[in-house]
Amino acid sequence: MIQTIRFGTTLLGMLAGLFGMYVTGPATAQEACTKTCQETAANCTKQDCPAKCCKQAMAVAVDMKTMMESNMHKTSMFMGEKANTGFAMHGVVDGRQVLMLSNDFVTPDAPAPHWQVIDSEGNVYLLNRLKIKGDKYNQTIMLPGYIRDVAKIQIWCAWAEALLGEADFEKPVGAETK
Repeated sequence: MIQTIRFGTTLLGMLAGLFGMYVTGPATAQEACTKTCQETAANCTKQDCPAKCCKQAMAVAVDMKTMMESNMHKTSMFMGEKANTGFAMHGVVDGRQVLMLSNDFVTPDAPAPHWQVIDSEGNVYLLNRLKIKGDKYNQTIMLPGYIRDVAKIQIWCAWAEALLGEADFEKPVGAETK
């Protein structure tokens, strides 16, 4: 289970929105920050809570932008029965591994598609559900610390226990990969 920090919305959801990566997310960092701060203010009793939220969101946004520009690793195209468009990217933010799906990735029409990764030793890790509320999906996830590296990314249907598609990295990537 991936842990997220909650400020009225998840930090990862906010990050995805900051870069327009969510299918229906805010268009700009300013809109994402404003929306998040408004939601936080409505749920927070501390006077300075929204300001801290925005400061943290903008700091993480800068890290994500740096990651995207500097140490991004890209997979092959997804190939499979249902997931056969787009690719995935791997990067590191504050020492934590982040996976992102490309904007041309199409969420498979399956009852329970999930992120699944395979490391260089062949260990398989079933992660977050891909589809979330409405027509949105988890386009970006942060990997737990116990996953040392990633060799393949799979889209797995947990309900049917079937592989929907997979994409490989040229060589395994991890937190230390440059």
